[in-house]
Amino acid sequence: MRMWGPCCGLFNSGAAGFAVNRPALQLLTNRWRELAGTDDDEKCNPEKPKAHIATCLARLDRRAVPVDTRDHGAERFLTYGPVRLATGAVDNWLVKKKENMVPPEPFARDGSVVSSHVVSFHYVAAPEHRLLHSLLHGERPLLARDDAAEALGARWPEGREQLGGYAHPWPRKRPDNSAKVLA
Repeated sequence: MRMWGPCCGLFNSGAAGFAVNRPALQLLTNRWRELAGTDDDEKCNPEKPKAHIATCLARLDRRAVPVDTRDHGAERFLTYGPVRLATGAVDNWLVKKKENMVPPEPFARDGSVVSSHVVSFHYVAAPEHRLLHSLLHGERPLLARDDAAEALGARWPEGREQLGGYAHPWPRKRPDNSAKVLA
């Protein structure tokens, strides 16, 4: 997801995952070999907590620019899981980061920012990832059933242990929100 931050200006956040081509990967691995066993270059060293892959790539080659990873304005690398996105439970820090870009990339709070071609979700724990994967790769007909909301509600992970600290449970008591997630 492309963002703007005071740390480094325009950058592609790797939190929701990176799609890196072979030349970019080669630049990184060459630099990492140079850094092996040193404390140099906090932005490029993958062992450093403040490593910024996007910043490092931009330093190594001026052609490594933060590209727009959206699909006609809809995000493919997502910060939150589908329930939070569809129900508009988006934190203000994300909205502000997208607004501060030049030009701004608005991040709607109504779920309309989600591409049909999602690559990844960041704040989604393993049980929710497994369910989403099974829905996209094999169980897609479940989404078209008349009882899809009820069926998903029965299978959706619950509690902090299964959802992690940022995901939201299936909105069983809010049929309007269940319909938003299914849309």
